[in-house]
Amino acid sequence: MTDLQQFVPNTMELAFAALVFAIAVGVPLGLIGAVYRDRWPDHVSRFVALIGTSVPVFWLGLLMLYVFFYKLQWLPG
Repeated sequence: MTDLQQFVPNTMELAFAALVFAIAVGVPLGLIGAVYRDRWPDHVSRFVALIGTSVPVFWLGLLMLYVFFYKLQWLPG
């Protein structure tokens, strides 16, 4: 129970941040794809969605760690 009390709030915060990010990116991409059907913005939004679902999570995590910690020095490693 102690472990749950310690880790569940952080897990919920991370899940909420991921949900907000997914909605903030996914809804505009979906709207762009719907408005410009079968034109270049639709193809770009499909490509972004395909890349977002195809990239392995562990590789994306390492890539983001490299960019935000090593290159930009915005976040802790």
